[in-house]
Amino acid sequence: MPMRNGRVAGMVGVIFAVFVAITFPAFAKGNNLLTDDNALIHFVMPANWSFGRVLEPCQTLKLHRQDYDGYRGFRIQGVCPIKGLADGDSECPSYLIQADGTVETPSHATIRKMTLTLKCQPEQ
Repeated sequence: MPMRNGRVAGMVGVIFAVFVAITFPAFAKGNNLLTDDNALIHFVMPANWSFGRVLEPCQTLKLHRQDYDGYRGFRIQGVCPIKGLADGDSECPSYLIQADGTVETPSHATIRKMTLTLKCQPEQ
């Protein structure tokens, strides 16, 4: 019987070591949405269905943080190409985005309001 308890303890130790190896790098990198701007952008953009279905990945995004009525607020702005358009296929190939939201916890944030403004090429 002692051998069986030793195996169980060994398996628990291995499982714990694997868990720590997987989760620790996320914490070690500083992926705290309250403080890490890059982590915040990469959290909210893929989580919003319209970004993934309508827009290609945005090349340049700007993040501004500001507290609103006791909430940790943020605003993301940038220009993002419309998904599925071939080059020269449209006079209006991208959207100017503005997304306002709040960071609720170090691991969760929510977009509360989003505006997409069609961005057209000037006539030549």
